[in-house]
Amino acid sequence: MISFDAAHAAVHYPKDRRFRIWVRPSILIGIAVIGVAAVLAPWIEAALVGLPSVPPVPQIYPKNFAGPHEFPVWVRYCHFFNFFFVMLLIRSGLSILVDHPRLYFNDHCTPGSEWMRFTQLKVPHGRIWTAKDDARYLSPLIATPGYRHTIGIARVWHFINVHGFLITGIFFIFMLFDTEQWRRLVPTSPLVLLQAWNIWVHYATFHLPAEPNGFYGYNALQQIAYFTVVFVFGPFAIATGIAMSPAVVNHLPWYARIFGGRQSARSIHFLTMLSFLAFLVVHVTLIVMTGFARNMNHIVLGTDDQGHWGMYLGFVGIGVVVLSWGGGSLHLLEPPARFAARPQVRDLSHAAPHIEPAGAASELFRSGYFALLLAQWKDASKRGVEAVGRTGLPRFQIKRGRIGRKSSRAFPCGPGKTGPH
Repeated sequence: MISFDAAHAAVHYPKDRRFRIWVRPSILIGIAVIGVAAVLAPWIEAALVGLPSVPPVPQIYPKNFAGPHEFPVWVRYCHFFNFFFVMLLIRSGLSILVDHPRLYFNDHCTPGSEWMRFTQLKVPHGRIWTAKDDARYLSPLIATPGYRHTIGIARVWHFINVHGFLITGIFFIFMLFDTEQWRRLVPTSPLVLLQAWNIWVHYATFHLPAEPNGFYGYNALQQIAYFTVVFVFGPFAIATGIAMSPAVVNHLPWYARIFGGRQSARSIHFLTMLSFLAFLVVHVTLIVMTGFARNMNHIVLGTDDQGHWGMYLGFVGIGVVVLSWGGGSLHLLEPPARFAARPQVRDLSHAAPHIEPAGAASELFRSGYFALLLAQWKDASKRGVEAVGRTGLPRFQIKRGRIGRKSSRAFPCGPGKTGPH
């Protein structure tokens, strides 16, 4: 936690830190109907025709097992690094989300048209209301870096970690198809869908079927779940993330329209994150229920036994991930912020200034903010743009009237400047 002075605390650590999640009633009703139907249908089937048959778990003879099995070292490492990067992406993504805590399926973002919001505030009438007025506080224990109005630093961490997520995913898929391991994840027959439904009927009616040894294979429902995470959730997260980029939308406007626009892509991106979290909860629950020590040996050590070393080392790995969250604190942001700021600063005429409150600079402005400011100043110097104000940010010419018409008026980007002078 950072110790702010009074001026900065008023901005980044406001007194009103109430958090509320509101979802449009029609959306809630739709989710409830789908959920009830998914649970009620298996009970009706079981009551009318009984429980469906489930393929028996085959007897395994390890020395004579011919199909793809075990967890090679590359699977185990990819599993860890995927967990590592996804957790950091979720935490930094939450910081980005609460800076504009409303989700839409339209691009006009008319007040009241959101389908979900993470604030109790309603957009007032009769005065100017911007996304900065709407931004909410989020504890650094949940998000990275947390606090309010730290979206720039959160984006730096999001963009740094997405490279790791991409490299891990590409390497995993390459190795998957370069070996026989793809046969464990990719369904090869429509019969898998029927078998998955039959297994779901057993789960939904609390008649848990016999679990196969995951070291040698999965049941149909597990296979579809893993396939969906790898080949649906992952690509969707990347594709919708790209669709939110202003540069991509400006050059390829048709791309964002694939998802219904930038704001729809943002909503789908958020729903994909919820899907990852839902899978994680179910995944961990089943690991615990079906033999925690043995399952941890599978994915940590690559062995199929009842020892405890896989469990101990797994807890160490989880501890490393949790400790890495400290890397998202504002104390440690200067190196990655400086690294990420240089290639991202392009057309500064569209950059919104960060208004620093009166008072001495805090640790926030001595670290990541300073690095970003330095990168902007260097970019402005190279382009010969005049720098003004005590922050040294450049003065940008704002063209009025027709596109291309010159103007002698300019907007400075220094603190406290909110209009033309």
